[in-house]
Amino acid sequence: MEAEGLSIRLFVRVLMLLFAHVHMCDAQTSAVRIVPTRLQLFEYEPLAFTCEDSKGSTEWTVKNNGTKLKCSTSTVTSATCTIDFAFASDSGQYWCEDRTGRRSSSVHVTVTAGSVILESPTHPVTEGEAVTLRCRNKTSPKLRNIVFYKDNVIVKRNSTENLTIHRVSKSDEGRYKCSISGLGQSPETWLRVTETGVVDFTQHSRLLLLLLWVAVSVVLVLQLLVIGLFYWKKQLVLLEIKMNEDTHAVVKKDKKEEDAADNWSVSDINQSRKPQTTDKEPAVSTFTLT
Repeated sequence: MEAEGLSIRLFVRVLMLLFAHVHMCDAQTSAVRIVPTRLQLFEYEPLAFTCEDSKGSTEWTVKNNGTKLKCSTSTVTSATCTIDFAFASDSGQYWCEDRTGRRSSSVHVTVTAGSVILESPTHPVTEGEAVTLRCRNKTSPKLRNIVFYKDNVIVKRNSTENLTIHRVSKSDEGRYKCSISGLGQSPETWLRVTETGVVDFTQHSRLLLLLLWVAVSVVLVLQLLVIGLFYWKKQLVLLEIKMNEDTHAVVKKDKKEEDAADNWSVSDINQSRKPQTTDKEPAVSTFTLT
C-alpha cells in the first residue's frame, strides 16, 4: 500500500505541475487581443486601442514598450485608450496587460511624418478571406501609378490605390509596402495569415482545460478502482487465511478433547478388570456335640 500511495502522490504532483504550466501559458497567451484603429497613420491623426477579451474582463491597461500608455488629453479606461494627436514617437509595440501579468499578443503601430501610408487589416486574416490593402496619400484622395511590394518584390505596378487579394493563402503572408511616384513610399506592414482549421489555443484554452480535467478525473477514478480492487482482493485472501487458521485450531482442539476422552475410557476399562480382594477372613462355624 505504501507504493500505491507514493504513486498517487507522484501522479497528483505531476498533474499540479501540468495545470500550473497550462495556467501560465493561458496567462501569457490568453484569449485577449489588442485592436488598434490603424497600423499606419499620419502624424496628428487620432489613434485608439481596444482590448477585446472573450472572458469579459475589463481590468486591462494598454502598454507601449513596457510602460503604461499615456493617452494625451483623451480618456483612459481599463479596456480602451485613445490618443487624440499621435506623433512619430508614438510608433512601437502595443499590447494589453492586466494586474496579474496576463497580456495579449502585441501589434506594431507606425506613425509617420511622411506623406504615404499603407492601410491593412489590424488583425490576422484567415485563409480564403478577401484582403484589401490601400495605399493612401495625406492630401490626395485618389491616386494612380502606385506600386505595391511584398518582401521588397513588386507584386503590382501602375495600379490604383487598392491591392485586393480575393482568396488569401499562407503564401501571401509577408511584409507589404507601397510607393507613389513623386510622393515617396509607405512604411512596411506585416500581413499575418492563419491557416484554416488550425486551433488557436488563445481562443480555446477553456475547452482544453475542461477536456484535461475530464481526462485526469477519469484516470484518477480508474486508478482508485484498481487500487480498491487489489485492496479488496488482499483482504479476502487475509480473511481466508484467518478462517483456515481458526478452522485448524478448532479441529486441533476437538482432536485433543477426543484423545483425552479416549484415555479416560481406557483407564476405566483397566480399572474394572482388576480382581477385587478383601481383608476379611472367612467366618468359621463351631458347634459342640452333646
